Amino acid sequence: MTGVKSDPCAFRLREPCGRAWRDELVFFNAHWKPGLVRGRRFSVRSRFWTKPAQLTDVVSHRDGSLASARVWCRVDLEPEQELVLRLESCAARDSYSELFWSRAGRGWYEAGNRILKARIPARGASRSGDVPGPVAAVAVKGGPFILRGSARGRGPLSCKVILREKGPLFIVWTYLLVRRGLVIAEVESTIYAGEDFIRMRDSSLDFADADFVLTSADGFLPDRVLTLGGGERWRQNTAVVGRHLSAKAVHVDFHSGHQQMSNSWCGAYRQGGREFVGMIELNGCEWTRLSTNRLLMEVGRDGLMISAPLRGGRKEWALVASTTRRHVKDDDCREPNAMCRIKTRYSDIPLQKAIGWALDWEDRERRPVLHAGRNLFARVRHLMRANPALRDVYRRWAESACGSGADGHEQAPRHASALTALWLALGDRRLAVEAAAALQAEIGATMDAFWNEGAYMRLIIFDGRKMKLWMQAYDVLKSAGFIPAAADRQIRRDLAFLAYCFEDPEFFPCERALMDADDPDSWHRGLGRRIGDSICPPNFLTEYYTSFGMAGCLFRSHPRAEVWRRTAARLFERQLEKHYWDSGAYCESPNYHSHSFTMLNQLALALRRAGERDFYRHPRFRAQFDWFCRMQTPPIMLNDAARKFFVPWRFMRPRRKRYAMLPGNGNTGSNASDMPLPVELAFGGAVYQRTDPVMSRRCMTTWRRAGCPVSSHYCDIAFLAVADPSLPGSARVGLESCLLEGNYAVMRAMPETSREIFILVKCGQATHHNDFDEGGFAMWANGCPLAGDFGYFAEHEGKRCGASDTWKHNCVEFNGMTSGFLGIEKTLPPERWISTDLADYLVCHIPITNFRDLEAGSYMDMIKADRIEYRRLFIFVKPRFLLVLDRMNQCPYPRRWWLHAQARSVTVRQGRALFRGAFGTDLAVFFVEPPGQALEMGAWSVMKHVFARGAGPGRWRVVVAPLAPGERMKVCSRGNAVAVDSGSRVDLVLLDAEPFHAENSLVRFRGKAGAVSLDRNSGRLSAALLDGDELVLKREWPIRCSMNGMLDLAMRSLR
Repeated sequence: MTGVKSDPCAFRLREPCGRAWRDELVFFNAHWKPGLVRGRRFSVRSRFWTKPAQLTDVVSHRDGSLASARVWCRVDLEPEQELVLRLESCAARDSYSELFWSRAGRGWYEAGNRILKARIPARGASRSGDVPGPVAAVAVKGGPFILRGSARGRGPLSCKVILREKGPLFIVWTYLLVRRGLVIAEVESTIYAGEDFIRMRDSSLDFADADFVLTSADGFLPDRVLTLGGGERWRQNTAVVGRHLSAKAVHVDFHSGHQQMSNSWCGAYRQGGREFVGMIELNGCEWTRLSTNRLLMEVGRDGLMISAPLRGGRKEWALVASTTRRHVKDDDCREPNAMCRIKTRYSDIPLQKAIGWALDWEDRERRPVLHAGRNLFARVRHLMRANPALRDVYRRWAESACGSGADGHEQAPRHASALTALWLALGDRRLAVEAAAALQAEIGATMDAFWNEGAYMRLIIFDGRKMKLWMQAYDVLKSAGFIPAAADRQIRRDLAFLAYCFEDPEFFPCERALMDADDPDSWHRGLGRRIGDSICPPNFLTEYYTSFGMAGCLFRSHPRAEVWRRTAARLFERQLEKHYWDSGAYCESPNYHSHSFTMLNQLALALRRAGERDFYRHPRFRAQFDWFCRMQTPPIMLNDAARKFFVPWRFMRPRRKRYAMLPGNGNTGSNASDMPLPVELAFGGAVYQRTDPVMSRRCMTTWRRAGCPVSSHYCDIAFLAVADPSLPGSARVGLESCLLEGNYAVMRAMPETSREIFILVKCGQATHHNDFDEGGFAMWANGCPLAGDFGYFAEHEGKRCGASDTWKHNCVEFNGMTSGFLGIEKTLPPERWISTDLADYLVCHIPITNFRDLEAGSYMDMIKADRIEYRRLFIFVKPRFLLVLDRMNQCPYPRRWWLHAQARSVTVRQGRALFRGAFGTDLAVFFVEPPGQALEMGAWSVMKHVFARGAGPGRWRVVVAPLAPGERMKVCSRGNAVAVDSGSRVDLVLLDAEPFHAENSLVRFRGKAGAVSLDRNSGRLSAALLDGDELVLKREWPIRCSMNGMLDLAMRSLR
């Protein structure tokens, strides 16, 4: 809003967003010369209307005329409209307001409008620590008081109220809470004309130790609680308090502007009743002392209670007192709730905020700026000529996009980004024209949904993903002249608007999401135990800052571009520090690591191109390319769910029998499928070609084993701008067993051969979007998936089911429930990891203090458990078998040992099971401790399973071995020693969780873990001391020995 030079009482207001605004509250700061403005009542006049105005922060000249003031008014604006608003003095009859402030007996005021009435104490005192609150009582539309409010704390307490503002638009009063002469809390309250809420802004001292509490009065007994659905479900839902639900408690806290992961508002009412009470977070980005400043609404059979802590810091919120007719809608209604509208108008995107956003600016860019500049088009033409197989991919893509699908696969995408990539690759101008039209339509549809379905309520990660694709498409299409000037202006306005939204901490507090736990203002202190170490899945954070960061790289002449770029770069750096490990591991599942990897590459390429920073030199970002290389499975056959990924229009090699895959652990894949490795590995091949040729070749080789993907749901154009399919790879990637600090242990035998054995064990502190499967393992052998993970979800008996429960993994389950480990998102790193040529050794410490019930409760609902002290130890004797020792030293519950495998059938005998593999390799299971363990078998979704039962403290010692056709294996044990005879080899494994001593004519051992292997053909004896003081081979080669000879040990326990 700007002044008019020729008229000091006039101001110019231009609609910023291309939409209509009705009765929006705005202000402008005015300054006048002496004698120019006088009066007590004012109005604001435009060409179309005259409305009351209210002046605050008034400063007068010596002659009594006004020197300066903040002028408030309500305005109506049409799209693109520009109004000149003039401040004028008016008569009393022209400044009528429904607002009132009056005495209501001794010691009380009453204030309100035509919707609500509040009783306010003039002053009060109490030795018991209970005085009238800033709102002592509330009534709706002339009815009885339905809420009574008090300030409660350590006495003695006193209070007093000061009227700050009273005018035609709003009333403001300040409430002071005093203890022994010291003001410990201050609450500013506002009632607006025509609105059904009281705005509360409070601040308090850290030692105030008080609460503002509102409780039901005069028979107001709600039995319904209205909240917002979580996650991606942004529609409202209702909980019924009654016979089955005795009480419902809802918190509203600081980061609710995001809406998706917590409650930004909640309400309570009685079915069939008139009165409605609610509370709404406002301006959450300004809240402090985040761990304790949480609003609480609790509804039970005895009524309602709202508690607003006054225990340090500040916050702003709205107390709603209204009617059910205004606020209650059907569940799943797409129309925004009235509380959502209040939050949008007064906190998220009020007109006052939007007019400060620069949405019209001179764009000086005339060539692509995100990727290869003006050389982009020549580069793509050369790429197509040099790689006929790549051109074939895009031809198949175009054919599928124009038809109903190819070879029974789903139809290829035909959105703006996809069409732009097709035009670049194939050169058909009709595709570019269609892409430009699609770009306008897609952005327009998103903006319509934004305004019609709740603004920040509706905005979520998927809009960020689309936005980054739109920016790349726009960059290319505009530079080639396919976007008309009028459309260009609207697209730029909309993309800049979305960038402002994603940057806005009221939408999502990116900076606060990465606060240190020891920050005195951090939310970790009070909330960390209940919500974990992140206020939402960390990939949400990545989505938002990469979106506005790319906008800063695209719109380089925008006034905010530099801030967007530098803020995004700072958050990029900070997130690498907080959410990643030096190993390249990320704190979420492989699927979400792949998502985040895509986003980070999009931003990294743009920042590098803009000259802001080259994140490809950052050790933790570079390590992610290495992580995906190390995590790849051997080239394996695919089940039906995995085969669906390999559509002919995404891969240069879509019809192979085997592919290297990204393991489907945690929320990754579905129906026991692994998922494709990311297309961005080809970016690494190009980016590191000169600076790190070894990494470049590793990336290219892994990319080729993955089928040569050229696009994904989040990457269409970047491949053509960056990658080069002809770059050299290497004969071998150099895969080996390793501990990927943060999330997995990788065990490999005969790597990068057709007989490779690959075992993956979940063991680390990366728990986000993962399952409750710490210590769970998966196995691939001879090009076949064997023991597996169901992934994100699985189809069972015609229903789509979640797959996070502990029993759905190759884990130990306790008390028939899902293990919650040490709390929300809290596990321990592995205790020990050793890798040798003969064997890999891993110790996982998995204490459990809580359970989860994912059927009856939510992810965050912890059920307290008596502590279970549990360790899982692994020795992988290469390449033959995996020995698993589960030791429960402290366990008051029944327990079950689970193994799931992709198999045609499973048979069990006493202590043994054999899975007939679905792809030709079988899986044998031998329970050697306790001897004669009874096994049960079954099937769930696409895998067969066996499980064993136990109870209380104890141990399971199990050998799990892949068997190629014709292979046989014998297993026997004595004490802590297990011998395995596989024909040409006899292996001896010595393992326990505590040190022990064993000796015979061949070996002498002192420690916890060791392995000895005898090759019968050569008579060669090999050994590996994995954890201990000594393992001595007492005989020279060559020797001959039987399995019984290996087990003929004098076991003397030295525990």
